[in-house]
Amino acid sequence: VKEQVQPCNTARCQKACVDGAWDDWTQWTDCSATCGQGVRWRRRDVAVQASDCGAPATGPAQDSEICEGGTSGEICGDRDCKLSDW
Repeated sequence: VKEQVQPCNTARCQKACVDGAWDDWTQWTDCSATCGQGVRWRRRDVAVQASDCGAPATGPAQDSEICEGGTSGEICGDRDCKLSDW
């Protein structure tokens, strides 16, 4: 009886490790205040999901900063009142 032997299952069992990565930040939102200080936001999504052996994307998914509402140089509350008729 003759036998032939050849290797099998020679491929790697596990795929290469892939680290997670963020997509670009979105544009900043409008300032939450129309006059005075407010907040504006931006966010980002995960562009590449990490594989089982990869590291997740690090850092925040959302960011905020203080902003000034209104037009440049506008002083809040320094406006003429508009009165209605009685």
